[in-house]
Amino acid sequence: MRHRFVAGIAIPAALSVIAVAGCGSNSSGGSGSSGSGKTVVIGMSAPLTGSLSALGLGMKNSVDLAVKQANQANKIPGWTIKFDPQDDQADANVGGQVAARLASENNLVGVVGTLNSSVAQQEQKAYNDQNIVMISPANTNPTLTQGPDFAKGNKTRPYKSYFRVATTDAIQGPFAAKYLYETGAHSVATVNDQVRGNAAGIEELAQRGGGSVVLAPREVTHPAYPDAVVRTPGLVALDASSEEVYTRECFGPVTFLIRTTSTEQSLDRFVETVREHGAMTAAVWSTSEAVLDAARDAAADAGVALSENLTGPVFVNQTAAFSDYHGTGANPAANAAYTDAAFVANRFRVVTSRRHI
Repeated sequence: MRHRFVAGIAIPAALSVIAVAGCGSNSSGGSGSSGSGKTVVIGMSAPLTGSLSALGLGMKNSVDLAVKQANQANKIPGWTIKFDPQDDQADANVGGQVAARLASENNLVGVVGTLNSSVAQQEQKAYNDQNIVMISPANTNPTLTQGPDFAKGNKTRPYKSYFRVATTDAIQGPFAAKYLYETGAHSVATVNDQVRGNAAGIEELAQRGGGSVVLAPREVTHPAYPDAVVRTPGLVALDASSEEVYTRECFGPVTFLIRTTSTEQSLDRFVETVREHGAMTAAVWSTSEAVLDAARDAAADAGVALSENLTGPVFVNQTAAFSDYHGTGANPAANAAYTDAAFVANRFRVVTSRRHI
């Protein structure tokens, strides 16, 4: 085990930077020198690509600036700090690879990251085993510093080298709820501007795709919450060629009816759309067993969970209700599931289908 000594930690703004005043007795060439001094490395694990890249790049730029300023001001006499940011893609499996790579660097004394708690859980041990300090500006999962049984009052620190500067979900969740309740907000609902816009602009949405409104949304007054925004679903008919409209995510009470020339074309469009753009769930209704069989095969090819002849009050999260999955991880709409075997072996994906009995 290598021994590393971190003499100080500085946290500029909301992000953390490890200011290294010295390092251990590593005598390998990796301890190196820059000019007449020596070099130490501060690593980073953050999502530098993908949907969370804006946050990851913000972390990267902040640490990069702090390192440059420290070097210019000769904050650690005789030493040069090198910054080594790595892209974990907000994926726990990739994070494990990043940790293995960074922990193997002889001159690495600390890591800033991760953004995601799930990625930190994959990386903690690798750094701890090498006495490498890890500081996260964003992790909120209580188990990272309090152990898996914290809720039972049995708080244990899993890894001594891990730190964070963000509060935990166990604190900020109840605090926010208490604040809202004490200020009179006993009922809370949210509707974003996109949902309102799609509900109000359904005619424009249909015209953009060369289609028509089959059924317009209606305003409904909720008997218990008269100020709530409630709309019935609107139906828009489009041709299969209007891909630029119906393949885009459309939040709000809008359903597209896609005209095709045959059941085969419908299933082909289904597979192509899910593969390219993703889908959380899928459903099929038919009195033909042959069609149901074909739809089941199509869903498996596309990588999306399927409900056949769905009935009853089960809505968007239908798959979570019968299989513990919310997204399969096999299409672009979701790259992880609540019970995802890929966290153990990323070679298999499970695509389920169900039919009411």
